Amino acid sequence: MLPWLTLIVLAAAAANAFRTPKSQWRAYRASFVARHGLGVQIGITVLATLTLAMVVVTLRAPGAHPGVEDVDALLVLLGIACAAVDLRLFMRSQRIG
Repeated sequence: MLPWLTLIVLAAAAANAFRTPKSQWRAYRASFVARHGLGVQIGITVLATLTLAMVVVTLRAPGAHPGVEDVDALLVLLGIACAAVDLRLFMRSQRIG
């Protein structure tokens, strides 16, 4: 059940991301490398790829690897939380500046 809940959390985050205006996304993407550096962007891409691979594995054999399911759910939730905080701080800095 945990892999499906993880997938639902990912879908909800994606649906919420699509509600963000395109102009804000363009400004956020343009400033991300300047604020964090290219290495962070590459690291996030690798971590997201591994996490999504873990989601696929746990969806194919749910319950077979409970430790992987727990780590996968934790990585997804932490990734979404970090992205939300970073986006929130970026939006605040845009309003102030």
